[in-house]
Amino acid sequence: MYDRGRYGEAADVGLELLAARPDQPYLYYNVACCESLSGRTAGAVEHLHRAIEMWEGCRELAKNDSDFDPMRADPSFAALVAGG
Repeated sequence: MYDRGRYGEAADVGLELLAARPDQPYLYYNVACCESLSGRTAGAVEHLHRAIEMWEGCRELAKNDSDFDPMRADPSFAALVAGG
Protein backbone atom coordinates (compact mmCIF):
# COMPACT_ATOMS: atom_id res chain seq x y z
CA MET A 1 0.00 0.00 0.00
CA TYR A 2 2.79 2.40 0.91
CA ASP A 3 4.61 1.77 -2.37
CA ARG A 4 1.38 2.49 -4.27
CA GLY A 5 0.79 5.76 -2.43
CA ARG A 6 -2.19 4.45 -0.49
CA TYR A 7 -0.95 5.99 2.75
CA GLY A 8 -4.29 6.27 4.55
CA GLU A 9 -4.97 2.58 4.01
CA ALA A 10 -1.44 1.71 5.12
CA ALA A 11 -1.94 3.76 8.30
CA ASP A 12 -5.22 1.96 9.01
CA VAL A 13 -3.56 -1.45 8.65
CA GLY A 14 -0.75 -0.21 10.88
CA LEU A 15 -3.26 0.77 13.55
CA GLU A 16 -4.61 -2.78 13.48
CA LEU A 17 -1.09 -4.13 13.89
CA LEU A 18 -0.53 -1.76 16.83
CA ALA A 19 -3.57 -3.21 18.56
CA ALA A 20 -1.88 -6.61 18.41
CA ARG A 21 1.69 -5.42 19.12
CA PRO A 22 1.65 -2.17 21.13
CA ASP A 23 5.18 -2.90 22.35
CA GLN A 24 6.84 -2.21 18.98
CA PRO A 25 8.15 1.33 18.48
CA TYR A 26 8.80 0.75 14.77
CA LEU A 27 5.07 0.16 14.25
CA TYR A 28 4.23 3.51 15.87
CA TYR A 29 6.90 5.17 13.74
CA ASN A 30 5.66 3.64 10.49
CA VAL A 31 2.04 4.49 11.27
CA ALA A 32 3.15 8.07 11.94
CA CYS A 33 4.91 8.15 8.57
CA CYS A 34 1.80 6.99 6.74
CA GLU A 35 -0.44 9.34 8.70
CA SER A 36 1.84 12.25 7.81
CA LEU A 37 1.72 11.38 4.13
CA SER A 38 -2.07 11.08 4.23
CA GLY A 39 -2.58 14.41 5.99
CA ARG A 40 -3.42 13.00 9.41
CA THR A 41 -1.07 15.32 11.27
CA ALA A 42 -2.55 14.95 14.76
CA GLY A 43 -2.38 11.16 14.60
CA ALA A 44 1.12 11.27 13.17
CA VAL A 45 2.36 13.48 16.01
CA GLU A 46 0.68 11.25 18.59
CA HIS A 47 2.15 8.03 17.19
CA LEU A 48 5.60 9.52 16.62
CA HIS A 49 5.57 10.76 20.21
CA ARG A 50 4.79 7.24 21.42
CA ALA A 51 7.55 5.78 19.21
CA ILE A 52 10.05 8.25 20.67
CA GLU A 53 8.96 7.41 24.21
CA MET A 54 9.72 3.78 23.46
CA TRP A 55 12.96 4.36 21.55
CA GLU A 56 14.72 7.74 21.51
CA GLY A 57 16.35 6.88 18.19
CA CYS A 58 13.04 7.57 16.46
CA ARG A 59 13.53 11.28 17.14
CA GLU A 60 16.71 11.38 15.05
CA LEU A 61 15.16 9.28 12.29
CA ALA A 62 12.19 11.62 12.03
CA LYS A 63 14.36 14.71 11.67
CA ASN A 64 15.44 13.69 8.17
CA ASP A 65 12.69 11.29 7.08
CA SER A 66 10.97 12.69 3.98
CA ASP A 67 7.74 10.98 5.05
CA PHE A 68 7.35 13.81 7.55
CA ASP A 69 7.86 16.59 4.98
CA PRO A 70 4.10 17.27 4.73
CA MET A 71 4.03 18.24 8.42
CA ARG A 72 7.56 19.50 8.96
CA ALA A 73 6.34 23.09 9.53
CA ASP A 74 3.74 22.00 12.09
CA PRO A 75 4.75 23.40 15.50
CA SER A 76 3.90 20.20 17.40
CA PHE A 77 6.06 18.12 15.04
CA ALA A 78 8.90 20.64 15.23
CA ALA A 79 8.78 20.61 19.05
CA LEU A 80 8.68 16.81 19.13
CA VAL A 81 11.75 16.31 16.97
CA ALA A 82 13.55 19.13 18.79
CA GLY A 83 13.05 17.30 22.06
CA GLY A 84 10.16 19.30 23.46
